[in-house]
Amino acid sequence: MSDSKLHNADVLFQSFPFGRVTLPNRIVMAPMTRNQSPGNVPGAEVAAYYRRRAEGGVGLIVTEGSNQSAY
Repeated sequence: MSDSKLHNADVLFQSFPFGRVTLPNRIVMAPMTRNQSPGNVPGAEVAAYYRRRAEGGVGLIVTEGSNQSAY
């Protein structure tokens, strides 16, 4: 890999102002646990999954959404 490509990737690790907060870096993780939530209710395993990602330094984690039934 050339030096310029390595240098361009450095921007991922710079902080980023996002509304009223500043993210520690520009790494964003999409929702990844939809199939791990029986009955569309996230449990302790899902919380632990996202906790591990946050502790690993992900700047922003977009968590799952759930559908609301219209009765």
